[in-house]
Amino acid sequence: MLGLSQESRFRRFRWWIVAAALISLVPAVHWALLSLRTSANKDTDWLPPTNSEIRQLTWFHGLFEGDEVLVVSWEGCTLDDPRLDALAEAVVEPLPGIEDRTQVWFSWVRTGRSVLNELTTEPLSLTRREALRRMEGWTVGPDGRQSCALLKVSAAGKNDRHSAVAAVKYAARERCGLLPEELRIGGSTFDSVAIDTESKASLRILLAISMAAAIVTSMAFIRSPRLVCLILVTAALCEAWSLAIVRLSGTNMDLVLVMMPILVGILAVSASIHQLNYYLNECEQRGLDGAPARALRNSWKPAAFSCFTTSLGLLSLLISDVAPVRKFGLFSAIGIAVSLVFIFFFLPAALECWPAAARSGSPGSPSAERALSRRAYRRSWARLFARGSVRHYGRILAICVLATPLLIYGTERIRTSVKLQDMFSPHSTVTKNYLWLESNVGPLVPVEIVVRFDVRSTSTLADRMKLVEQLRTTVDAIDKVGATISACTFTPPLPVGGGARQAAERRIILRKLEAAKPRLTALHYLATTADAEFWRVSARVETFNDLDYGELLDQLRSAIGPLIAAADKKTGEDVEVVVTGGIPAIYVVQRQLLYDLRSSFGAAFLSIALVLSVALRSVRAGLVTMIPNVMPVLVVFGIMGLAGVVVDLGSMMTISTALGISVDNELHFFHWFRRSLNQGRGRRRALLSAYRRCGRPMAQTAVICCLGMLVFMFSPFTPVSHFGSLMSSLIALAMLGDQILLPALLVSPLGSFFQQRTKTGDNRREGTPQTPTPIKE
Repeated sequence: MLGLSQESRFRRFRWWIVAAALISLVPAVHWALLSLRTSANKDTDWLPPTNSEIRQLTWFHGLFEGDEVLVVSWEGCTLDDPRLDALAEAVVEPLPGIEDRTQVWFSWVRTGRSVLNELTTEPLSLTRREALRRMEGWTVGPDGRQSCALLKVSAAGKNDRHSAVAAVKYAARERCGLLPEELRIGGSTFDSVAIDTESKASLRILLAISMAAAIVTSMAFIRSPRLVCLILVTAALCEAWSLAIVRLSGTNMDLVLVMMPILVGILAVSASIHQLNYYLNECEQRGLDGAPARALRNSWKPAAFSCFTTSLGLLSLLISDVAPVRKFGLFSAIGIAVSLVFIFFFLPAALECWPAAARSGSPGSPSAERALSRRAYRRSWARLFARGSVRHYGRILAICVLATPLLIYGTERIRTSVKLQDMFSPHSTVTKNYLWLESNVGPLVPVEIVVRFDVRSTSTLADRMKLVEQLRTTVDAIDKVGATISACTFTPPLPVGGGARQAAERRIILRKLEAAKPRLTALHYLATTADAEFWRVSARVETFNDLDYGELLDQLRSAIGPLIAAADKKTGEDVEVVVTGGIPAIYVVQRQLLYDLRSSFGAAFLSIALVLSVALRSVRAGLVTMIPNVMPVLVVFGIMGLAGVVVDLGSMMTISTALGISVDNELHFFHWFRRSLNQGRGRRRALLSAYRRCGRPMAQTAVICCLGMLVFMFSPFTPVSHFGSLMSSLIALAMLGDQILLPALLVSPLGSFFQQRTKTGDNRREGTPQTPTPIKE
């Protein structure tokens, strides 16, 4: 990459390069902070608008003017609590939001008391007992006293959900004397705010702890404050610019994208340590003068290929239809590409400005390298790994072959989930709110059933309402369905029987029902278009349960099917039914995640194998090299499948990401391995030489990355926690695969694929006497 003239030119412009990089850090940090302030976690944005479930959900929201409702309650919030009325009056007035902007965040409010008055007065005039029975599970709790407020989010509230939730807390404090911690809030608006808040909660603290762990570990390994500072500044540049690019692109952060800078920073530390290993090697062999440029000349190919393979693993996530996953893959790949620029230019330029080798006697220093090459290496763990892998390669490969079928079986049993309960810890505010609301008021996750009647239909209003009520009672009888609401909830029951009195009452009630259609439309349980009439049945399911949403949807359709078929047969017309809402959307995302998990892994495997085949100049060698990369993924996800551990958004992204990262150490190992082969050494001696040269940096980067990622397992947001813990596990297993399984493969008969493409080692056997070319090691 660098010739002699370029090397001197590089030295000449070193201060300009360093100054430009450090100056760029100022706007990068500014844009990064702005990026972290913007967030969008709307469930309808997770899948593309072309998705059938999203199209139906969008159609439903348009037909019934949206249905984003905030549920608010508190201890002692009974039907007779005057604070309910005070809150209802306050939230429909202009209120300050997060930034004290005055807006009307809610278009209407319904409380348990207002619904009870509506049902017990004209024109319904239900008894209090009957009214409470109809209200149970959505505005009144099982005790018949505990109540809540239902707040319809306005357009302004949908555009700024944080301010809408803040306005409720403000109104409750100022008008009702309720502290924010006393409120119990739920609903999709609150979900979006909670996901955003929890995903960023303690993120800065964890980033600081992660950086501290990287500093301490790097100091323990390198023992040179100057080199450690250069590593951390490089990582900071990479993290800041990766976030700045998100801001400059006009993209909002989301629950998944918050993990991107974490990944970019850790990988920047790993790449910097490998670069320093080449630098220290040059310092040992040819001195400090010009060592950074020479190190770059030797390392740019494996570093570039490492960046490329990691980016391919991340870009394979673009196959996903889940928008947060695609954004994570794209911006992570861009961030890693930007990191390569700083690794190739800033780090060598900084080493030219402040040349430094590790202190004498420390790992990586010239004296330590010489000692290691003589006595220390013979007693080191690297030698144990090297000798053990070479001597016992048959056993190692046999264990892998025997374990693979069981692990593959485990991966087939993987379950995915994007349920709210799988995103928050049991001790989080969100979990406590939902458990309290669903225990004291009713379930909150919606399933919407819309019945369509053609305007030319000959069915009477009585027939339609009878069918809607049959659907409601049938759905209500399904296990796990906690409450159902329809237009019939707000209308008097039709008289049964064939007597003259019942017929007269029926005619009176039908006239009232015709007159009540505008009110039912205002309640959003009836909608009329030019060619059809739509009646809505809304069911509620508990948020925190082990219910399989796919099974629930099958039960719904099985229960609804006979009723619709009977109605079609009776009227001779086609009555159409659409099942939509939050649960079908969640189910389709879960199903899409499982499909994406497999397809992105397949795409990453094929693309990385192709790159390795090109780099190693052998398709067979490229495929063999993929074995140590695939085994960690099989082990982790196979065990998860066998143990029944649910795969969430954070877990899903680790599989392709880890596949790309695991190639990083391999490519540096192959650099030294093939260098020894090209100098006439046999495979066994070449392996030991490669161990000696990069065994320690491989272990160091793995330890630093593992500790840096492991910190995030303490995040209160479960996807971030799972991402950190799984990435740590995969990186650790990948290191073991590179230290144990890869050498076992190279020394086995499969290793001949690598030897056939070397310059001087073509078709040589391990036992053939050779005269190695002297090299300085």
